Amino acid sequence: QNIFLFLLHGLIEHIIIWKIFHDFKLLYRSNRDGTDTNTFHKNCDNKGATIWV
Repeated sequence: QNIFLFLLHGLIEHIIIWKIFHDFKLLYRSNRDGTDTNTFHKNCDNKGATIWV
């Protein structure tokens, strides 16, 4: 569990640094858009590089 938190912390740090140079747009949120896979793909497919957490 500690290694998972360590890796997650490192990932978040890289995203924060990367955010300084890039704009992010939230494409999909399960509690907003639902958990249906078709909705996920409708919102996220063909959008270029994405980060999924």
